[in-house]
Amino acid sequence: MGFRTKRNNLFAKNSLNSIFTNEKYVGLYVYNKRQDEKDCRGKRNPFLRPREEWIQIEDGVPAIVDKKTFEKVQSRMSHNAARGGRYKAKTLYLLSGLVRCGECGSAMSGNTRKDGRGRSEYSSYNCQGKHNKKSCDNRCVRKEYIENFVLSELYENILSEVSIRDITGRLNTYSEKISERGRGDLEHAEKELAVTKEKIQKLLKLVLETDVSSDTISEELKRLDDSKKYLEGRIEELAANDAAVTFTEEITTELLVQSREIVRTRDLVECRNLIYAFVDTVMVYRDRVEVVFKVNVPDAEGRNLIPLRMVQSKEDLIEGYRKAI
Repeated sequence: MGFRTKRNNLFAKNSLNSIFTNEKYVGLYVYNKRQDEKDCRGKRNPFLRPREEWIQIEDGVPAIVDKKTFEKVQSRMSHNAARGGRYKAKTLYLLSGLVRCGECGSAMSGNTRKDGRGRSEYSSYNCQGKHNKKSCDNRCVRKEYIENFVLSELYENILSEVSIRDITGRLNTYSEKISERGRGDLEHAEKELAVTKEKIQKLLKLVLETDVSSDTISEELKRLDDSKKYLEGRIEELAANDAAVTFTEEITTELLVQSREIVRTRDLVECRNLIYAFVDTVMVYRDRVEVVFKVNVPDAEGRNLIPLRMVQSKEDLIEGYRKAI
């Protein structure tokens, strides 16, 4: 027979979902969650109260799962829910779970249908807000067009030899600027520390050479001593970060050679894994597509690191695909 639910039914995915999300297993007892009401026919129609009205008691029941494990499960379930039908579709959608509508913010999911007189299959990414809310007018985008764009940008702007040299150079320049800024902060902190130590010595000398009570200046001495300890810790931290981090093309190239070959040969399964490793989001607007990579590069002023972004109009998207084939 095997294990069954409390209603003597076989376990299904909804049964497991109920178990995985039940906070009683971590010792949290919750009541006042639902309010029972009857409809016009006298039938009970319980509904969920707002969460702020729930009464929650920590350790109200014996815990059989530790909170860290429970939180990991919730995180994984949220992650899987956000990735929708990533592993269910018969057609392999390389960007599943990554594409969002730039107009309404909804997720865009893959869809394959018959189209045209020859009834050939037509695969695209469609805005879910358009179908569910009926409010978004953003059009779908052909699967081949957008996937070719993302792979091409990944190859040209991250995995090619030219892009590796460019990113390496920009990161080294940024690293040197940060190091210079740190050295300036280090010099300033060392000067402040010297002044603070001098003030402490003067106060101690004043106590020794005059009739001034140490209690009179104790508050100021404590303030100076706290400042001294903070500056010493700050100097130690800045000194440890003084050397600029150097990025070498050899190291970067060695790490990316295999990835570059995957994109070049268009091994679809491996391409999908590679995309998930490097691509954060793909935004589809009415007139353009924007891909945001997980690779950070210095901004125009060289002050901060920002995600690498590439934008292309939908017209160029189609043209790029036609040239690729």
